[in-house]
Amino acid sequence: MRNIPKRIYSKDIAPHIGSFNIDTVTARDIRNILKAIAATGRPAIANDALMYCKQLFKHGIKLDLLGTNPASAFSISDAGGLEKSKDRALTLEEVTTFFKIARENSNSFSRDNYLACALLITLGVRKSELAEAP
Repeated sequence: MRNIPKRIYSKDIAPHIGSFNIDTVTARDIRNILKAIAATGRPAIANDALMYCKQLFKHGIKLDLLGTNPASAFSISDAGGLEKSKDRALTLEEVTTFFKIARENSNSFSRDNYLACALLITLGVRKSELAEAP
């Protein structure tokens, strides 16, 4: 999870404003970032990008690098919208099919990955929670 902000910045924000001087970024630039992400069907990433832009420019204000935050006028409704939780669970048939295909493709799906997936399903935790567990 630590790399998510960097990934979103590198993939979705920097291509639009990464070469700009911080004090030349406008609200129009922020809107273009949000529209570009929304067009790819990733509303949660659009919301995250907006949050990171707000944080980035707020920090720039603290460092006296600019006077206003070009992202401050935008809200979640301008980005990806309100995120809804998903109530979807894999069926037993889907789980069985997944593990069957994983076993059949052991040359590209290692035993470690197989066991990690089994743990994720058995424990019902997020990938990051399992990876960071002591």
